[in-house]
Amino acid sequence: MRRDLLWMAQVPAARPRPMWLRAIIRDALEVYPELPTGNGSSTSVLRGLITVFPNMTDYTLIDEIHSEFKSNFVERGFMLGQFYPGCDQPGLWNKEFRPLDGPLPMLVVRSMMTTDFPFLLDRPEWADAYVRKFAPTLPAHVRSVMVSRLTSRPASWVPAYEVQPEDESCSTSR
Repeated sequence: MRRDLLWMAQVPAARPRPMWLRAIIRDALEVYPELPTGNGSSTSVLRGLITVFPNMTDYTLIDEIHSEFKSNFVERGFMLGQFYPGCDQPGLWNKEFRPLDGPLPMLVVRSMMTTDFPFLLDRPEWADAYVRKFAPTLPAHVRSVMVSRLTSRPASWVPAYEVQPEDESCSTSR
């Protein structure tokens, strides 16, 4: 926060009109890349744009907007997250943990990070956006083959994130 990398907007309406919310999120997609990064570059993994809906009690619209716009953000190298009280999306490592269960309803924009890989396997275009961002030196045809192979397996299969039994770990203490 001291670096002025978090930006916040508030929508006080308890039931904002869907068309207004869509306009706000479209604006966020355009404004986010222009926000200062604090380091002089065009990107910063610490930068975030938070849109809070403090009076909203029906979170259906948050989920709808997230679903509708996530691809637009991902293709530009950003992530769009939905948070609200009772959000039941499970954690990646612990299915009992609810990381998106927040105290207030909000939509949050941030830069895509290398650790977002498991969250982008559901759709080939998301995996492709990830590869384009983090492997820009790979030729386009190689990226396409990688995405094709990654998305031809069940979304739950991510070899880099598989939990290995202790005896098969990379531990050097044997």
